[in-house]
Amino acid sequence: MSFGAGSRDILVSVDQAIQSISTARSCVLLVGPGLSKDLGIDNALDTVVKTANAPVTNTASNVLCAISSYCGQLLSVPNSPVREMIAELVADQHVVRVYTDDVHMSMLYPTNANTAHITDIESRTVCIHGQVARFVCNVCTAKSQLTQAALFKAMNNKHVSCGVCGTIGALATNSKSTDCKFVPDVLCAQKNERMALEMAQSDAATPIDLLLVLGATNVSESWSAISSVLSLTATQTLVVGQIERVPQALVDEKTRVV
Repeated sequence: MSFGAGSRDILVSVDQAIQSISTARSCVLLVGPGLSKDLGIDNALDTVVKTANAPVTNTASNVLCAISSYCGQLLSVPNSPVREMIAELVADQHVVRVYTDDVHMSMLYPTNANTAHITDIESRTVCIHGQVARFVCNVCTAKSQLTQAALFKAMNNKHVSCGVCGTIGALATNSKSTDCKFVPDVLCAQKNERMALEMAQSDAATPIDLLLVLGATNVSESWSAISSVLSLTATQTLVVGQIERVPQALVDEKTRVV
C-alpha cells in the first residue's frame, strides 16, 4: 500500500499510533470502512443505496426501514477495543481532521463523553459518503440527526423538521426526489464526495505532519483520491494494523485508584 511519494508508509500498532499523534504538530486521520466490519456491522451504504435504486415495485418505506434498522443496530453496539480506539485516536487535539469512508462513524464515537466533546469531534469529521444517521435540509443544507422518531414519522407519511432553519417537509427516499425538503445523507453521494475532496485539497495546502490510516480495506475510489491528495504534503504516513486490544495506557487509566 502506497500513499504518496513524499511520505513514508509504515505499518504500526495502535500503541505506536497513539504515541505518534501525541508528538505530531498536526495529524489527519484517514479511516476506511473496515472498522465497522470489525464490529460485525455491514456497510449500510451498500444496502440503502441498492434499496433506493431498486425497481419501482419497491415501496418508499423500504428505504427508510433499511436506514432505521442500521440506526437501531448501531445504538446497541457494545463498547469494544475497536470503538475505544476510535474514541482515543480522534479525541486527541492534534488531530485536525478525520476523513472516513465509514457511514457509521459518528455513531461509533464514545457515548459516555459530554455533548460538547462529541460536538468538537464531529466538527472535525468529514464523511466521504455521508452518515447513515443524518438527513440533509435542501433549504439551508444543514445536517440533522436522523432519529428513530423522525424515521417513524417519515415512514408514516408525516413531515420532519430541520433543527437549524425550522423548515418542515417530507423526507425523500432517493436523491432524485427534488420536491422533498429533506434527503437522507447517505443518498447524497456525489455532493458528499465532492465536498470531501475539496476539504482535503484545502487541508493539504498546509503541510501535514502525520497522516494516520486505519481500516484501509475495500475502500472507495473517492477515499483513494483523498488519500493521494493528503499524502502529497504529509511528512509521514502511518498505517495502523488490526485493532485487537485496548492499549495498556487505557487499561492503566481505567484501573487507576483515585
